[in-house]
Amino acid sequence: MTIVLAGKVSAGDIALVKKKFGALPKRKFTPHDTVYTATQKTGLRITRQEKQVEQIQIAMGFPTSGRHHDDSDALYLLSSILGGTMSSRLFVEVREKRGLCYSVHTGNAKLDDAGVFTVRSGLDAARLPLALKTIANEIKRVVSKGVTAEELQMAKDHMEGVAVLRLEDAANQAEIAGRQIVFDGEVKTLEARLAKLRRVSLEDISRVAKTYLKFDNFIFAVIGPYKSDEEVRKIVTAAVGKKV
Repeated sequence: MTIVLAGKVSAGDIALVKKKFGALPKRKFTPHDTVYTATQKTGLRITRQEKQVEQIQIAMGFPTSGRHHDDSDALYLLSSILGGTMSSRLFVEVREKRGLCYSVHTGNAKLDDAGVFTVRSGLDAARLPLALKTIANEIKRVVSKGVTAEELQMAKDHMEGVAVLRLEDAANQAEIAGRQIVFDGEVKTLEARLAKLRRVSLEDISRVAKTYLKFDNFIFAVIGPYKSDEEVRKIVTAAVGKKV
């Protein structure tokens, strides 16, 4: 157990935590010894929930590396450029220009030994084929051509701003410190974390895009009026332009 206190912490607060939790008996902990990699499974995997909804929900997941891997910062920045802000590629192309969805955004979840790069969207079922094709084309474009220096700098500025603002909240300070202690065994300063982020190059972004954003190894999840996985597979296959 890791307990983090942030804010106007007094000696009495620390004493109280020690009193309440310090006497808990130690128990043996055996960590999992399985190491997951992005290449354990290949092909398109479909997760489907049939439901009559006005707005369907979709998610695409590309397996990535764990939080300790050198690619982590480049993946975070790539996520910001593709779908992390209202000026990101997917937001502009899918929502603003074509009006194909209500929402679209990307994420980059990191666990100790594995991660997933996600693209999520909410839209009308009738617009799914074109929306998926547009999303796939943007992913293919970033894989084949990379990003611009301006896009990369904007992503770095955005993430730096978010990191600084988060530290203004004591609850966020506690969460950030707690995560680092649990996953990394130490708490790094904001400047140290930002310095690492600033070192990410255009070549790094291009490399991680080519390494992880592969349509022959991804997961597609959907909540909507679809009666079979095969029905969903046909839509996805047509959108990405290859049999998966």
